[in-house]
Amino acid sequence: SLPTSASFCEVDAANVMVLAFKRAEDGRGHILRLAETDGRETVVTVNLPFLAFQQVLETNLVEEDQRELPGGEHSVTVSIRAFAVTTLRLQ
Repeated sequence: SLPTSASFCEVDAANVMVLAFKRAEDGRGHILRLAETDGRETVVTVNLPFLAFQQVLETNLVEEDQRELPGGEHSVTVSIRAFAVTTLRLQ
């Protein structure tokens, strides 16, 4: 049975905000865009308990793949620079 309530996207750092979650423009997976809001580099883990993915890629803002990141089936951990926006492709 399902829980009475649950979060689709859980972020474990209060200073990191989810800006967008959408289908990738080229159709290859989903795009998750995160922003750091307090002016300090932060390592954050994002958990998406209802979405399974095999690969996580950091992209630039126009969704061009930059590098692969380690991730689990439902979570990814990434370092975000102070006041930066980080874009991830989940496939």
